[in-house]
Amino acid sequence: MNKLYICNIKDLYDEGLYKQAYSKLSTSRRDKVDSLRSYNDKCLSITSELLVNKLTNNSNIIYNEYGKPYVYDNSVYFNVSHSNEYVICATSNNEVGCDIEHVRDVNMNVAKRYFNEKEYLDIINSNNKIDAFFKYWVLKESFIKNIGFGLKQSLDSFCIDLNNLSIKQDVNKNNYYLHLYELDDYKYAICLFNDEDVEIKHIDIKCLTSAK
Repeated sequence: MNKLYICNIKDLYDEGLYKQAYSKLSTSRRDKVDSLRSYNDKCLSITSELLVNKLTNNSNIIYNEYGKPYVYDNSVYFNVSHSNEYVICATSNNEVGCDIEHVRDVNMNVAKRYFNEKEYLDIINSNNKIDAFFKYWVLKESFIKNIGFGLKQSLDSFCIDLNNLSIKQDVNKNNYYLHLYELDDYKYAICLFNDEDVEIKHIDIKCLTSAK
């Protein structure tokens, strides 16, 4: 079963709820939150751990050599992403990757420098360059996060086809399945090993702070 959970962090701007959420964090996550300067970044970091804990039943989390997190016994695969006011977490019975981005102005030289040439030309020739850019961005990031190689895998080493949501890649011989979504002024995507449907669920941050 493929699921994608979405949580808005805005309620954590309430001081009481923030303290309640902070108290449920691991020591290492508290240290990370304390090191962040932006209050919004603190809220994103808090929500990320609480959401993962809920969806993995507080399982022991380990990391591969490139920093991708896993449940120790592989009972469930997951991936987390956040942007501005939202945290998303994808779960599946196989490797999974997800990404969310707040749509905003961007210099198209970013696409020229990092994207595949075909993707860049498609963006430049699009009637809505910003929209096309972020569609490509979240899809490419979801694939990168699925394979778990981190920055070792360059963004221009594979090509996304927006028309049929497919990937042309030679990283491996696996088939990947992409799903692309919109929420307000956000784009988000999930990359899967299977072609099963994705169930999308919205979770209230208050449910995470009250969870035992």
